[in-house]
Amino acid sequence: MTATQIAETPHKLTDAAFKRELTLVLPQLRAFARSLCGDRDLADDLVQETMLKSWSARGRFIPGTNFRAWTFTIRKRCSQPTVVQGMSSATPFAG
Repeated sequence: MTATQIAETPHKLTDAAFKRELTLVLPQLRAFARSLCGDRDLADDLVQETMLKSWSARGRFIPGTNFRAWTFTIRKRCSQPTVVQGMSSATPFAG
């Protein structure tokens, strides 16, 4: 996206438009979370956390850019501690 295109886009989505975008990306986000942890329940928790963080950061999303990539980046940035923490309690090492 060029600087001119960014300047011509609205500065942020309305809450309703953001909610619509978040709803549309939900199936892919759920599949991505499952690929990270392999557990359906934990994946749903990860998706819920991602949706909350995305909603809180909605003012920082730039309309016209890739919404899915933006939400996946949020998931990746907060997934490692959560996934490791969730899996460590669910799957202890056999020794």
